[in-house]
Amino acid sequence: MFITWTPPFDPLPYVPTILLGFVIDDSLVASWTKDFASLPTPPIHDITSLSRAADALDTDIYAVSGKLFKRRHTPDFRGLRWWNIHCEAALTAVTSIRGESRRDAIKALRQTIAEAKRGWSNDNFTTVTRDTLWKATAWRHGRRANKIPPLLKLDGTLATSHTDLRQVLSDRFFPIVPKPIPDSDPSDPAPLPPRDFAPISEEEVSRNLSCTSNKSAPGPSGISYKLLKWCHSAAPSRLTSLFNAAISLGHHPWRSATVVPIPKPGKIDYRVAKAYRPISLLECCGKLLERIVSKRVLLDAARFQLFPPRQFGSRDYHTASDAVLSMVHTVQTCVKSGHVAALLLFDIQGFFDNLHVNRLVHVFRILGFAPSLCDWVRSFLTDRRITLSFNGEPLPEVVLNHGTPQGSPLSPILSAIYILPLLRLTEAWRFRSLSSYVDDGAIIATGTTHHSVTQKCSDGFFIVADWLLRNGLRLDPDKTEFIAFQPRRANPEHVGALRPSIDLQIPGGGILQVRRSSLVRYLGIFVDDKFNWEPHVKIMAARAQSSFRGLLLGNSVRGIDFHNWRLVFHAITLPVLLYGLPVWSHRAPKSLVKILQVAQNVAVRKISGTFRTNPIEPLHNMLAIPPIKFTIAKYREAFTIRLSKLPPTALLRTLPSHDPSAFYIPPTPIPTPLISLLPTSFPIFCIPTGLTWSHP
Repeated sequence: MFITWTPPFDPLPYVPTILLGFVIDDSLVASWTKDFASLPTPPIHDITSLSRAADALDTDIYAVSGKLFKRRHTPDFRGLRWWNIHCEAALTAVTSIRGESRRDAIKALRQTIAEAKRGWSNDNFTTVTRDTLWKATAWRHGRRANKIPPLLKLDGTLATSHTDLRQVLSDRFFPIVPKPIPDSDPSDPAPLPPRDFAPISEEEVSRNLSCTSNKSAPGPSGISYKLLKWCHSAAPSRLTSLFNAAISLGHHPWRSATVVPIPKPGKIDYRVAKAYRPISLLECCGKLLERIVSKRVLLDAARFQLFPPRQFGSRDYHTASDAVLSMVHTVQTCVKSGHVAALLLFDIQGFFDNLHVNRLVHVFRILGFAPSLCDWVRSFLTDRRITLSFNGEPLPEVVLNHGTPQGSPLSPILSAIYILPLLRLTEAWRFRSLSSYVDDGAIIATGTTHHSVTQKCSDGFFIVADWLLRNGLRLDPDKTEFIAFQPRRANPEHVGALRPSIDLQIPGGGILQVRRSSLVRYLGIFVDDKFNWEPHVKIMAARAQSSFRGLLLGNSVRGIDFHNWRLVFHAITLPVLLYGLPVWSHRAPKSLVKILQVAQNVAVRKISGTFRTNPIEPLHNMLAIPPIKFTIAKYREAFTIRLSKLPPTALLRTLPSHDPSAFYIPPTPIPTPLISLLPTSFPIFCIPTGLTWSHP
C-alpha cells in the first residue's frame, strides 16, 4: 500500500514596504496645481522663518499629493515584466499535475514563457517611444549589483558584517575632522571688489527647472523635480521668494542627504572601499537653488576671467579633450623641433570629501562674490546631515562640516575654485605648466635633455604637493604616472638617456619612485610616447563593438525600426568610437580608419540584420550611415566651428602664439593636431546671457 501526499501550492506573500514619495499620475496635474495654488505662502523675515517656510513647502506638497496619488512602495520581488495570465495558468498546471503528464506540463510552461517574452518584446519595441528606447539601451550594462560585497579592512581581513562594512565605508567616505589650516595662503590672488547678486527671477527658476530630469533620484523627502515643476507653475512666487530669502539671509535650509555607495566602472577589485563613489541624494529643491547659483558663478567666471586658462574642468567652453589637445600641441612642438618633453600625471585623493570650508569660502570671497552669497556657500557646506545607506539598511545620521557633496550641481565648481590659487601660482612657470581637470592634474615639462625635464617635473611635483598639503589635501601615489617624449632620431649624446623612473620628493619626508611608462591614460585618452594612436583607437573600437553587441533591441525579423536603430547608433556607439578624435585624427593613417570602419560595420550589419558576407557599401546607403572617414571629416569640421566660438582668452586660441611651457616656439608653426583644427578667422566673441554647462 502506497501513501502519496501533495503539498499545497502556497506562494510567498508579498508585503510591500511604503517608501517616501508618490506614484505621480500626470492626468491629475490640473487638480494638483489648483489645490496647491490655494495654499498660503508663509512669510519670511529671518533664518528661523526661512527654515519654517522650507518645511512648509514640503508639508504642502505632501498634503496635496497625498490626496491624489498613491505612495511609492517596494516592487513585488515575484514580479516579471513579461509575466501574464497564460504563464500563471501554465505554472498552476505544473504545480497541480503529478505523474507522466507533469513532463508535458513543464514543456508547455517553457513554451508559454517563451511566447510571453516574445510578445512582451514585440509590444514594447514595435511601438517604441523615446523614453522606453533609452531605458532599453541601459540593459547593455547588465544587472548592477545592489549589494556591497565584503570589503577589505586596513589589516587585510574581510569585513562581512553590516557593522564592519559600515566602519570601512565611513572611514573612506567620511574622514575624521581634518587638521585646521589657515584661511588664507601666500598664493592667494589679489582680492577683487565685491559684486552684487541680482535677485532670482521667476523666469530664471522656470528655465533651470526645464533643464532638470523627472527621473533624477529625489532626496530624503522623496519630492521629485516633477512635483517642483507643478509647484512652480501653480505658485511661481513660492520658490522664487524662498530662494531669494535663502541667498539674502546667507542660509541654505536643505542640508540633509542620503549617501549611496556606487561602484566605479572598470575597477579590478571591488573589495576595496575606494572602488566606490559616495553619491549624495540631495533634496531636489536645494539642488535647484544650487543649479541657479552654479550658473551665476560660471557667468561671472566668464565675464571677469576668474578661472585660469589651464583649468579645464567644471566650466564652459572647456572639455577633457581640450586638456589633452593642448598637452599634445606643446609636446609635439618641442619634439618636432628637436627637443624633449615629459608628462607627469597625478590625482588628488578624496578631493571632494576633504575640502576645508573656511578656506574655500575665503577664496570664494576674494574672487568678488557677494558677501551674502559667501555666507550661503558656508551654510551649504556646514552642518550637513548625512545618512549612509547600503544593502537596504540606513545607518545613523552623521554631521559633516567639511567637504562638498558629490551629487550637487555646485560641488564641481567649488572644487575648481578651491585649487584656483594653485593654478594662478604656476602661471609664472617657464618651460613647464600645470593643467587641471577636477581632481586630475598634469605637469608638462620641456627642455633640451631628459635630465632637465625630469628635474622640472620633480620640482613642479614638490610645489604642487606642498601647496596641497598646506591646504588640507594630498596626492594619491597609486595614480601617479610618468612618460617621456623625444624625437624619433634623438642622439643620446645630445638629449641624454631616457630615465627608467622619476624620484619625487614628498613634502614632510619620503621619496615616491614612479617608473616611466610607454603608454599612459590621460582623461580617457591613451597617449603613447611616440604618439602612436593605434592602441587608443583599438581600445575605443573594442568598447564600441561590445557596447553595441550588448543592445538586445531586436533582430532581422522583429524589434525596433531603422530610425530608432540609427538614433541609438549615433547617441551611444559613435561617441565611444570617436572619443578623443581631435587629438589623433590629424593625418590619421588608413590603418586607424580601417579599425574604426570594421567596428562600424558590426553595428551596420546588426542594424540591417544582414550576414557578415554581405557587402557593406549598399548597407551604408540603405541605412543613411556614411563610411567612417566621412564621419571623421564631419566631426573635425564641427570641432573647428567650436574653436571659432571660444573666448579670446581660451588656451586653445592663445597656445599657438604664446606657450610659456614650450622650450622653443619656431617662427613657423609646426603642424600639430591643434594647428590643423584652428579656423582661419575668429568672429567677435560675445558673452552669452545663459550658460550651457549642466549637471544632473
